[in-house]
Amino acid sequence: MDDTKSALTSTGVWGSVIALLGAFAPLILPAVGLKTAGDQQAAVAITSQLVTGIGAALALYGRLAATKRIV
Repeated sequence: MDDTKSALTSTGVWGSVIALLGAFAPLILPAVGLKTAGDQQAAVAITSQLVTGIGAALALYGRLAATKRIV
């Protein structure tokens, strides 16, 4: 692991960003037009779990498959 790369080209970094979006879904969804409490609750439950899970899995994969250090 002697080579380096930009943080923006890191799968692990992008996975972490996606997981953060899942965590912030309750704040983001009302801004995109979901106004009723029932719609928001259902969308938040599904979206945040899916996005957080996908992001975490991507971050873990990126870290395990890494061949270059991030600068």
